[in-house]
Amino acid sequence: MSARRRNAVVMALALAAAAGVPGTALAQRQRQAQPRVTLHLEGQGRDVHAGLPFVLAVSAEGFEPEPEPEIGELAIPGCRVTALGVSPNVSTSISIVNGRRSELRRVEFVYRFRVEAEASGTYQVPALTVTQGELRASSKPARFEAVEVPTTEAMKLSLGLPERPVWVGETFDVELDWLLLRDPGEPRFSIPLLDDPARFEVHVPSVDDARQRRRTLSVTVGDRDIDLPYTQDTVRQGGEQFTRVRMRLSVTPLQAGTFTAAPAQVAAPLQIGVGRDAFGFRTARTKLFKAEDMLRTVEIRPLPLADRPPSFAGAVGKGFSIKVQASRTVVRVGEPIALEILLRGDGRMEGLGLPPLVNPQGLPEEHFSVSSGSDGSIAGEVLDGGMGKRFVVTVRLEDAEVREIPPIGFSYFNPETAAYETAFSEPIALQVAGSSVVGAAEVVSAVVADTEHGADMGQGERADGAGAGSFVGAELGLSHPEETLDGAWTERAARPLLYGLYLVALALFVGRLVQVRTRARRGRSSRLGEARRTLRQALAQAASEPARDAAPALLAALRALARATEQRARSHVITNIETEAYSPAAATEPLSAALREQVEDQAEAWVRAARDGAGEAEVDERPSSSRTGALLALLAGAAVLGQAGAASAEVGTASLDQARQVYQEALAATDRDQRTRGFARAEGLFRELVSAYPDRPELLADWGNAALGAQDLGRATLAYRRALALDPGLDRADRNLSWVRERAPSWLPRPHSRGAVSSLLFWNRILSVPARHVVAAVAFAIAVVLVAPWGRGRRVRIPLVIVTAAVWLLMLLSIQQQRDAAADAVVMRDDVSLRAADSPGAPPALPSPLPAGAEVEVVEVRAPWARVRLADGTSGWVERSAIELVSPPG
Repeated sequence: MSARRRNAVVMALALAAAAGVPGTALAQRQRQAQPRVTLHLEGQGRDVHAGLPFVLAVSAEGFEPEPEPEIGELAIPGCRVTALGVSPNVSTSISIVNGRRSELRRVEFVYRFRVEAEASGTYQVPALTVTQGELRASSKPARFEAVEVPTTEAMKLSLGLPERPVWVGETFDVELDWLLLRDPGEPRFSIPLLDDPARFEVHVPSVDDARQRRRTLSVTVGDRDIDLPYTQDTVRQGGEQFTRVRMRLSVTPLQAGTFTAAPAQVAAPLQIGVGRDAFGFRTARTKLFKAEDMLRTVEIRPLPLADRPPSFAGAVGKGFSIKVQASRTVVRVGEPIALEILLRGDGRMEGLGLPPLVNPQGLPEEHFSVSSGSDGSIAGEVLDGGMGKRFVVTVRLEDAEVREIPPIGFSYFNPETAAYETAFSEPIALQVAGSSVVGAAEVVSAVVADTEHGADMGQGERADGAGAGSFVGAELGLSHPEETLDGAWTERAARPLLYGLYLVALALFVGRLVQVRTRARRGRSSRLGEARRTLRQALAQAASEPARDAAPALLAALRALARATEQRARSHVITNIETEAYSPAAATEPLSAALREQVEDQAEAWVRAARDGAGEAEVDERPSSSRTGALLALLAGAAVLGQAGAASAEVGTASLDQARQVYQEALAATDRDQRTRGFARAEGLFRELVSAYPDRPELLADWGNAALGAQDLGRATLAYRRALALDPGLDRADRNLSWVRERAPSWLPRPHSRGAVSSLLFWNRILSVPARHVVAAVAFAIAVVLVAPWGRGRRVRIPLVIVTAAVWLLMLLSIQQQRDAAADAVVMRDDVSLRAADSPGAPPALPSPLPAGAEVEVVEVRAPWARVRLADGTSGWVERSAIELVSPPG
């Protein structure tokens, strides 16, 4: 056979073989496509340890890509089994043989189960059946051996969770502390609480730097292993020094409920000795040990449906702000305007979306149309650091009469206050073709620069000379550190002093009046007492001295007593004394006892006759200064009691110093958002101090300044009102309250200005009600004391009495004229609807909602509603939780 013919035969055989290849490949493909189910362990070797979870993967091949096959329930007696979900895997391979193209598609579904054997022993894995329509396949029964892992005191594990309930959508940090006494081998961590991705979204921190990647540990969370950066330091616990490895990850709960899971665990080989390998070299001998945390429970609360603002789109955090810039401000009707919306705040930005811009807190539907995508479908761009997110939305003007893009609200749920809060952008001036030019005094410009005085204020500010976004005209200085905690006089604290002043004054008046009216009688009583004392001394002398020597003094004392009692001095007793004094024995012997007894009887008879005749009792003359001293001591004691109520209590200076430091740092910040967040933190610290010490006006004013910087006009107004209620002369509180009132919307009624009577009683703006009570009491005391009959100086005392009495009456008049502010309240949040009835479906009583800082008077309370009245008499119903009484609690 020639070479050509031989080549032709070979080619024919090759073509015949090639023609048979498709059938062979198809048969092979059909054999490979037969459904089958296999089991294998993931992420570890063949060893299974009791108490340590492992992942059992069930691989199902040979099924169609859709629909997803169904797998039977996996139940292993003695094990906790948790389904972790399914991962479909479709791969296609293409081969070309002799110019012919063949395609082989491989479909695999991997079902993962988290399995934890409760104790050591042998466990049976039953056959698992996977079905998809008519396709069905089952795995072979299997078994595994679980060995016990001992625990050790050389290793401890602790999972740090928030001690308070958390909210759905709130991102919080979880800390994992691993304490070691010896160097470990490769560890295996497990956090069962976070295994279910339907309950918790675990945010893996980015590890970009190569140096950081070398300091990471792998932690099993659900069906994946994540690398967590760690820090290392040393701590002392139980008298031993441990090496602490700390890891931190962020978690966002997705479902509400109370979740309790098995303790977090770690297993790692620890060195137990030293041995030699096969080559005789020394090597460390290790053994696997485990450590586990205690049971942890997390309470996750759902976001409340009540009071949910229309501009809420799921944002959870605090300190959010919104800034809007327009691509153009000179437009025609129908022309597109690109709005760049920048959101900043202390919350997770990755999943943050925009609310619908057309809503009651955003763009009016009759004036603007918004392109699709403003309902949350725009992904946005997360800024560096994750502290902000930028969106670009296109809107179109629909009305030629529009002069501004109004403030756009962005609502979020604050987990610290457990309430919804709304931040507003600044309005943007527009000039519409064919309309008049918009002046700067009519609306805030598109871009507002920060000033050296503070952060932008947002809604409610004017663009006049004060400048939007500045604190020009406000007093932002804090109080002197030594005066911050000075207490103000309250009526309760001043009450002891008031009682003391009034009682002491009346006591002095009555005492002086009695003293003057009983002067003559007290003189007679004094002379009588002196005569009786002299007689007793003479009788004592007569009992021991010779009668001739003692008789003259006794006779003189007896005659003096007769004069004091206005009795006749002639008596047989006097005659007997004279007779016995001239007897022969008088030179050596004293007067007889019988005679001395007669003298005492005579004296008592004269005194008795004097009392019966004059109708007066014996009065011992005592110095009037003793009574005056007692009264003054009473007054001093009352003053001390009054001051005790107003004295500053001992407080933790650390909290106050921290609040002042955070405030000063915020005041010095140049970045607007950083400054606002700093003021918000300072406001929270001052608020805690105020809740413990509500009667400190300087502290209240500091709280108001912090709230003002944080753009919380509700709390700022409340703080200034409470400070002025305690100390009306506190200038910076009065100035800042006026500053806030001036920047309220023009339609909002302000509290009534001072009338003629208030202007006349100017001290009302300087002295508080307790202080006026004290001034009135002092004036009353002085007037009463001066009215008392003191004798000389009457011409000088009468004008002083008139002046002090007038001061007393004027103080009482001003107190009577003082309006009762017990029902005054402040609206604490923006966009509070004033409704015509106590129902959320009632029509509004005003065309615009009340802004934060609006001052109202509570007329009636029907929980959870309150009927309030504005300064112009307009009344309506608001939710009780939206207002706060000016009167301090307690």
